[in-house]
Amino acid sequence: MPESLPFDEHDIEQLLTASIDQILEHQDPERFLAWARQSFPKALRLDLGDVLPEDQSRVVQVFATTIWNATPLPANGFRPLPLPKPERNAPCPCGSGRKYKLCCAQLPPLPSFSADDLWAALCERLSDPQLEQAIASRAVPAAQLAEVGQRWLNEDRPRRVLDLLEPLFSSHPEQLDARFGLALDVLLDAYDGLGFSRKKEELLERIIQEGSRPLRATAWQRRCTMSMDERDFTAAQAAFTEAMRHAPDDVETALLELLLLGTQQKEDAIPERARFWQHKFVRLGYEPDEPVMEILNQAIRDPQGALITSLSGSDDHVLLRLRDWVNGLAAREIPTLALRPVPRRARRSKRGKARTQSPVPLAPLGAESPPETPTLPAAVAGLPAKLEVGDELGRLQTQWHEVFPLAKPFSVQLFPFGSEDPWDDDEWVDLLLAQPQSADSLDILDDVAMALAMHPRTGLPWLESSLVYPLLERARRILDALVPADVPQVLPWDIPENRPGLRLLVRLYLYHDAREEPLAAMSVMERLLALDPEDNHGVRPDLMNLYIECHENRKALDLAERYTDDRLFPELGYGRALVLYRLGERVPAADVLAQARRQLPEVPRYLIPKRVKKPKLSGLDILPTGEDRAWHYREAMREVWAAEPGALDWLKTLTA
Repeated sequence: MPESLPFDEHDIEQLLTASIDQILEHQDPERFLAWARQSFPKALRLDLGDVLPEDQSRVVQVFATTIWNATPLPANGFRPLPLPKPERNAPCPCGSGRKYKLCCAQLPPLPSFSADDLWAALCERLSDPQLEQAIASRAVPAAQLAEVGQRWLNEDRPRRVLDLLEPLFSSHPEQLDARFGLALDVLLDAYDGLGFSRKKEELLERIIQEGSRPLRATAWQRRCTMSMDERDFTAAQAAFTEAMRHAPDDVETALLELLLLGTQQKEDAIPERARFWQHKFVRLGYEPDEPVMEILNQAIRDPQGALITSLSGSDDHVLLRLRDWVNGLAAREIPTLALRPVPRRARRSKRGKARTQSPVPLAPLGAESPPETPTLPAAVAGLPAKLEVGDELGRLQTQWHEVFPLAKPFSVQLFPFGSEDPWDDDEWVDLLLAQPQSADSLDILDDVAMALAMHPRTGLPWLESSLVYPLLERARRILDALVPADVPQVLPWDIPENRPGLRLLVRLYLYHDAREEPLAAMSVMERLLALDPEDNHGVRPDLMNLYIECHENRKALDLAERYTDDRLFPELGYGRALVLYRLGERVPAADVLAQARRQLPEVPRYLIPKRVKKPKLSGLDILPTGEDRAWHYREAMREVWAAEPGALDWLKTLTA
């Protein structure tokens, strides 16, 4: 018999799982031991080593008995029912015929288990009624309840999580050790799922005031992530400092710092901090192949990749593969696409009056006569056109729509109807990587941008800066090459082929707007209105407000002139009046204000008072009420009006 046995940790884990399945099926020790004699030698690879057959039987007997003795049994109130230990001089239960003291008692050390070790696997295999019985009998270890809560949370049963975990923290949280940190996180997630923000905040505050040191660290870590979500980085940094103070050697604290740096777009600082944590964990005895050490190594080499790997959840491998595709965008040349002119026709303008557009020649500039099927490689001034792709790219787009799980959004929506999740299957990422020319298609770029916007971690700056922005910027460059900025080319929204490019510009504008980059957002909105003067996505009110905030007075007046009878958005009429007032043109300003009041009379009532009761909003995006629009205008622009000396008093005088 060798002094040590060739046990592999992964083999033991799989064997434990299979053993629990067998035990739960019959709850009979003899049947389990009989199964073990057949299954254990191969599962433990005993038959591949230098362990003799009779020694294999001894190992199996002792190992299987150890597992049986530690397994909580539903038939025994979810407590183990261990077999009696043989007397030293009794016949050995392995069947060798020798005394126990001369047989199995002489084996080298084997892995040992307790009931706590087996509850994690057991909880996953118990039916709901059995699990409820186990919890009611108080047999489930308190720290293991977090695993049960996570299971129920994944099954969208947050109220059951509350019933399960709230009692853990109802009294004496100072007595709970670090094992209860996961339970606290799961309970907080359940509060989020139910919208119980007050209960969540009360629990966090109580743990911070009364909890044990490890639980306080968990609470501060949660406060840090909450502040990051709100982009309050001052509060996030303060919360991280407290988490660091309470748990300076905690793996979660280390990963949280990397996330905090990435969220603040301080990725250059990540490698240095990763080295700091790496050296600390080496001193604490962590092995190089432990997950946190591998993440820190990656953070030193590739900060963005480390953030994706460690913090993106179950979809991280898909994001990493998608990032490989996105990283190739910069080196790929901008494709030469084509525009096909379309006949001008009578269109109904935003002002409600039909305007008839005169026909223009369909030939490219300089051509003597129009071709039979005109296709323009570049823009033609003033000519409405639709985007066209060649046969090869067209076939690729057809193939793409066969594997991409989402339909195009309806109308000007940014997301499709339905509950399909594009991250459930990564077949579409396979196609992207296999077909690099997919990056030349605005249609495909549009779908990928939509999928990224639906990712569970969407909104994190490091994810959007490394994946979303390069994609949107490539789309902008394709459109700029297709339609030069100095040519008044029109891409009508009502032509389906034009919609992906226009929608990508909308996403690019929203990207810059979310990052408070007004000049970049302004540039994209101007481009969008030049290509789609009908303004189907309704960006003109945001652009008007931005012009006024940036004191781009002439641009604001020019924009208002383009939509002089806008009855939908107060930003144009009231904004134009404010600009004229700012420029000292009080008479024209009063005339414009009078017209704006006739169109949207509710605005002054909400704009003038310093405090006003919020109306009950209709919640309609397409046809909001006048009060809806007035309230939203107040929220967006009252500070700007108040900052203009005398503007609100002037408005009050003219509207009294």
